[in-house]
Amino acid sequence: MAYSPTHTPEALRTLLSGAVDYAGLFPPASLSLPETLTRYGTYAEGPEAWALGRLVLPASRLAELPPSLAGARRWDVSILIGNNVEGDLRQTRALAQRRPGFRVASLEGAVTGREALPAFAARVGREAADLQAVAYVELPLTGELGPALDAVRDHGLRAKARTGGITAAAIPEPRLVLAFMRAAFDRELPFKLTAGLHHAVRGPRALTYEPHAATATMHGFLNVLLAAALLAARAPSAGVEAAFHEGDGRAFRFDDGAITWGEHRAGLDDIRRARERLVSFGSCSFEEPVQELKALGLA
Repeated sequence: MAYSPTHTPEALRTLLSGAVDYAGLFPPASLSLPETLTRYGTYAEGPEAWALGRLVLPASRLAELPPSLAGARRWDVSILIGNNVEGDLRQTRALAQRRPGFRVASLEGAVTGREALPAFAARVGREAADLQAVAYVELPLTGELGPALDAVRDHGLRAKARTGGITAAAIPEPRLVLAFMRAAFDRELPFKLTAGLHHAVRGPRALTYEPHAATATMHGFLNVLLAAALLAARAPSAGVEAAFHEGDGRAFRFDDGAITWGEHRAGLDDIRRARERLVSFGSCSFEEPVQELKALGLA
């Protein structure tokens, strides 16, 4: 179909609805807290607000937040719990109790391995349940993922994986990301991805916004989301892997009923099932994903 600035194809809108968790405080953007809040507020009122997810904030910065927000909208936030778990949870409770402009929608933390999951669930998972939120636990993309994700599911948690960073070494190989995604789909386990997904399509990119920054091949959020949709559609493994590696965004075709790529197709029901699993992805930029979609004629 022909794209126009006044019509976003329903397949793209379904694929990206509420998908971009905004993490402007984090590298490579590394914005100040006031600038991050200002930008998030602007995005939340803008024409692309349908793609905006939660505001990602570290618990260690919550005391710096203003007591109220401009406008009537309440902001959903995802709180990152660091090494000072008890202190971070106290700050999170204070935010939930005293700052009605913010709603704690999720807590996120990381563990080094499966053996640390019971303690994480007992503290972070329990706190999330008390706040009527959900808890994501980040796992390293190493070793046998199946048993680790079984444990995540059994503890009532959601999974999280890191897909990039500001060095080439921080970007996991596609086979590792896909193995994580497949294992989560097999277990009907909701998950999110974070870092390095502010570009629409896989390809060589600057790792930071500094002049003469080093480059590396970075994953694209359209590749990742399409791979999830094809997993939901039970497409052949070779097709899912090839879609993950596609470097031409114009090869992805969106209309009001489906995404098509080559001989593969994912309908709206497939996309909805995919988004029940791949809930969101963290990005240090919201403008960059939107601008790249527009450059592809998709938004």
